[in-house]
Parts: sequence; structure tokens; C-alpha cells
Amino acid sequence: FGVMHIMGESNLVLFGVPSFTRFLGLKSAVISILLGLTMTTSIILAYANAIYAELTAVSFLLHAMAKERLLFLSPLVSKTNKNGQPYVAALAQCIVAWALVSFINHKLILLAMANLGLIAAFLLTLASLIRIRIKRGEITATIVPIFGIMSCGVLAYYSWLMIGSILYLVPF
Repeated sequence: FGVMHIMGESNLVLFGVPSFTRFLGLKSAVISILLGLTMTTSIILAYANAIYAELTAVSFLLHAMAKERLLFLSPLVSKTNKNGQPYVAALAQCIVAWALVSFINHKLILLAMANLGLIAAFLLTLASLIRIRIKRGEITATIVPIFGIMSCGVLAYYSWLMIGSILYLVPF
């Protein structure tokens, strides 16, 4: 049982998931509309839940980094409310997310920026792995992380090119 099996691939592409109730063979229009509304609401809530989870996870990450004094405004970002929740880190994360979504009006630029952020996280992880391996004297074990850094460099280069090529296409 799945939406693709009920609707078929071409109808799924043409009409989208919320209109799958038309393909169920329901005789009652009211039930079909309510089921379609339920499906649309479920999709919206799933997206909202994913966004909330991301904001919460990054807020706690910022809070942990601030407690270790790794951030610029660590004393401010490490503040919590009476329940121990990092409200300043959450507010900072929400402001950054709002600014990115509000002021960058092209989806591909946001995707390229997200790529660059993920690549930066991988680069930091790989660099720390290389440092640990060198400290342990495992020089030959640094080959794989070096190849990882090179592949991240290639991906970062193409993401940067994508941002640059889009900027020429977007009217300001």
C-alpha cells in the first residue's frame, strides 16, 4: 500500500500527493475532501516538525560550544532559562534561519549555501581526524581523510560555482 501504487507514477507527478484521494474510488466527496485535507495537514506538520528539530538541535549544539568557550559571544549564548533550555542560542539560530530564508530569494543559492555548510562540517571533522592520527603516529592512516578533504574541496568548488552562476541569473 503506497501512494505511488494507488496513483501511478505519472499521476503522482502530475497531480501531487495531496490529490491522491481522487484515486481511491471513494463515493463520498466529503470523505475525499477530508482525507485530502488530512494528508495536506500531515505534510505541513511533518515539515514543521523537521524544521523545529533542526532548530532545536543546532541551538543545543551552539549552547554546548558556548559552554566550552568556543564561540565569540560565549557568555551570552550559554545562558539558559529556568528550565535549562538555551533560549539565547535558539533565538540566534531562529534569527539566522529567518534572515537566510527572507533575504535569499533563490532556492538554488540556499541549497548551495547548505552544501557549503555541510562541507565545512565534514572538513573540520576530517582535519581533526588527521590531527589525531598524526599525534598517534599513524601517518599512513591519514590517507583516507586526505582523500576526503580533496573530495570536499571539489564539492565546495562546484557549490561555490553554482552560487556564482546563479547570481548572474537572478535580477536584483
